[in-house]
Amino acid sequence: MRGIFSIATGYDWKMRLKVSNRLCRYLTALAAGLLLAAPAGRCSDNAPANPRLEKRVLAVLERYGEDPAGWGVQVRSLERGDDLVHLNRGRRYMPASNLKLLVTAVALDRLGADYRWRTTVMADGAVDTAGVLDGDLVLRGSGDPSISNRFWPEVQSAWDSLAAQVAAAGISRVSGSLLADNSLFKPPFLAKGWGWEDLAWWYAAPASALSYNDNTIDVQVWPARGVGKKPRVEIKPANSLFTIANRAVTVARRIDSRLEISRETPGG
Repeated sequence: MRGIFSIATGYDWKMRLKVSNRLCRYLTALAAGLLLAAPAGRCSDNAPANPRLEKRVLAVLERYGEDPAGWGVQVRSLERGDDLVHLNRGRRYMPASNLKLLVTAVALDRLGADYRWRTTVMADGAVDTAGVLDGDLVLRGSGDPSISNRFWPEVQSAWDSLAAQVAAAGISRVSGSLLADNSLFKPPFLAKGWGWEDLAWWYAAPASALSYNDNTIDVQVWPARGVGKKPRVEIKPANSLFTIANRAVTVARRIDSRLEISRETPGG
């Protein structure tokens, strides 16, 4: 089997992380600013080494109307390794999107800023003079997470690019099948500890070596022209192997009950 063309894509590591929560941004800036003047000292199990900084953190939470009991905050000295602030350090929290910071740091350290994922098309057979491939066309993934409209103009743009390269290589027809090689990543594809209530949503999609559209489908809903009728529902990509059971009803105005989307076997 031979590789005949491929696409190589990668994240712009200089792209700034977009954090929508203003409170989190403010706390980070506050900690960074006050660390410049943080006094040296060791942190006991209960008392922070920088009471002034902790007081400022609590003031920010109060300003935004947040209960400090529901927040966990840790500010650690990179030089000494001790905590300058630790708020609710004994409680357990779901790290959620904070893990993206760790994953990005590890990727930069192990892969480097110039790393590119390579998605390859391979021909399992010979191509005759008429442009017919006597065999299968194999699409092999290497874990590229960017084959989606986050990085391409349209959801299918990456595949259009590969299809154009197939034609340019002289292949006009395939006698066999189009095979997707997703074998590089091994199960389990869902991390332990994920809440079952999150598995139906896009941010909990399983990772794979050949991801497409973030391994999710987008559901779009439009109200019907008449009250009491079913709304129009479309999914993207349109050829996704999912069936929609539309039990929604168009109403005259919004009421308390909102549109809900669920799966019978989340994460399955």
